[in-house]
Amino acid sequence: MTIWEWIKIIFALVFFVSGITWVIYNFLKGRRLGIEALCQLDTTFTVTCTVCDNTYEVAPRDFLRISNFKIQKSKYVKKGFVDSEYAISLQRYCPCPYCKRDELAKFNDVDKVQELDKTVAMPIMMKYAAIGLLPPIIIGSIIMKF
Repeated sequence: MTIWEWIKIIFALVFFVSGITWVIYNFLKGRRLGIEALCQLDTTFTVTCTVCDNTYEVAPRDFLRISNFKIQKSKYVKKGFVDSEYAISLQRYCPCPYCKRDELAKFNDVDKVQELDKTVAMPIMMKYAAIGLLPPIIIGSIIMKF
């Protein structure tokens, strides 16, 4: 291999690592900004504690704050067929005023949660996904021409 081929390989590796780092950084930034936007909303959701079976209201800042510290998934159980657009169930850890601790709660108004997620958080995350993906794709396609 010539020195020029080694330089190309090293440059490609540096570009690949920096591109992946840029994508991950923008994904995490978009997620954080989306969560912050949801936390600023003055809306509440009705939830039912799975431990004590009491129903109470919770704000997005309560359960999203907790989700940053506990590893949990926002799993939507869909109605009907695979790839259905409508969810029927969502459970997350929420501060239960009756149990006096964070417990898994079932959301009673899942449609409202999904709608806010689509209208508030998703545009922010899509913006940062584009910011993260477009520069490496454009620069990579320009570099591949040489």
